[in-house]
Amino acid sequence: MSPVATLLIDHLAAQGLALASRVLLLGNAVGASSQVQARGWQPVHALSPSAFGVPPGSCDAAVVDRVLVDEPWDRWYLQRVHQTLRVGGVLVLREPNELDVQTPGGLAYLATRAGGEATRRLRTLLGAPPRPGPSFRGRRSSHARLDFTLRGLRFEPLARWSEGVGPARFRSCLGVIARKRDSIAGADGVWPQAQAHVSAYAQAQGHLLATRDRWAMAHPEWLLGPAREFDPAAHAARTVLVLAPHPDDEVIGAGGTLMRLIAAGARVVCVQATDGSAGAALERSPEVKRREARMREAVAVGQRAGFAETQLWREDNRAFRSTPALVERMAELLERERPALVFAPFITEAHEDHITLLRILAAALERVPEVAAACEVFSYEVWSVVPCNRWCDVTAQMPALEQLLFEYDVAMRIDDFVRFCADRGLHHSFTLRGTPGYLEAFHAVPAARYPALLATVTGAA
Repeated sequence: MSPVATLLIDHLAAQGLALASRVLLLGNAVGASSQVQARGWQPVHALSPSAFGVPPGSCDAAVVDRVLVDEPWDRWYLQRVHQTLRVGGVLVLREPNELDVQTPGGLAYLATRAGGEATRRLRTLLGAPPRPGPSFRGRRSSHARLDFTLRGLRFEPLARWSEGVGPARFRSCLGVIARKRDSIAGADGVWPQAQAHVSAYAQAQGHLLATRDRWAMAHPEWLLGPAREFDPAAHAARTVLVLAPHPDDEVIGAGGTLMRLIAAGARVVCVQATDGSAGAALERSPEVKRREARMREAVAVGQRAGFAETQLWREDNRAFRSTPALVERMAELLERERPALVFAPFITEAHEDHITLLRILAAALERVPEVAAACEVFSYEVWSVVPCNRWCDVTAQMPALEQLLFEYDVAMRIDDFVRFCADRGLHHSFTLRGTPGYLEAFHAVPAARYPALLATVTGAA
């Protein structure tokens, strides 16, 4: 019987886990199956790296031993563990300590990190470019970093320990015990304090708020009245077109509203303009995988969300440009579908691909004035915050929205869009209507005026 496995299982047993509980074993913890069974629990082994081959919320506990040390996407990995647990489920996590001075591996890690930092500083001092090389060379952890990550993923840390001799800071391994909270704040009836959340959001996303405010001050004529609630039922049996520069933008910016529109009877057509091949999580993948991975995800999301159609334009994410052919393609789409609403990113988006797609839309609207005259453009938020004049309550859609975001596995490795969307939506609810909940915010404008709106940031009507 492994002493390490026994230690981890003892830590789990101290949490009062009931008989017949399902315990997910990951990393070196797979060797603890016999100890798990001896306690009267049921061991569960991972079948795939993304979802571990188990239904969401199907495990009562997870034991993760020495996984993050070799996992490039540590936050993503722990988020997937969170997904497998029921609310109240227990995580026992053990990782090598970043300040380990007791083992050859720990000393080698510290020496490598010190040498790399010295080289980086010297190259910076000399004005040399960063040295190319692999972006991930292994990881060791600290209690502070693990606590920060776990809290951000809505785990509640309960206890911590260190293994080895001497001062705890320099021991060879460290561990954390945490309990899963509901992934969506407020689902259990407990909401963050309004002012604290608004202040925290302003600190985290102050650059987006500042960009919005600068644009609004420079163009007050485009604020178009106070924010009011959007009613999806008013668009029953109408066509809605949503434009996504990259797979996931449509869910991040308008996913809950689109689900409400579909439930109300609207027909939603989604255009995925690029293949998303420039995603950082794909940078070392073969070209075929780069070009196809996010396309497959977009199709799966469209099916799960209930889109009537998902069009894959497959433009190269690394060379996306506005061309006469793409403008013509957009104009033909608008004329064929005659949408009542077009959803597209807001004009102050930081990503150039987003602005490229907006240029294509604006030029196409000018070619089909009769369509533009009967349509509105709802600008949504990805890497922007809009001066809101329409908002949609998506509180009830948040669990389904979370699952759509999990379908975008490639993007979720890089950014936690679940927290990104939830924090933004809660901020909007507090600031736009003064109560807790989740809102998606939009800047709505008659489509015929959209080219002039875009000209406020591109300089060309």
